[in-house]
Amino acid sequence: MATYREKKAGVLVRVRLRGVNETATFDTKEEAKIWAEALEKKIRDNGPSISRVCK
Repeated sequence: MATYREKKAGVLVRVRLRGVNETATFDTKEEAKIWAEALEKKIRDNGPSISRVCK
């Protein structure tokens, strides 16, 4: 599940799913949504045992 927060420096997005917690900052909410959806898909495809999918 992704949460979005508008900040002065951009949009902060946090993804929490199956033990994976990742955050990133983007210029627009559209960019943040694209990143969050791709990350959630990677987590779902690789199963709950994945520790880090972004690095």
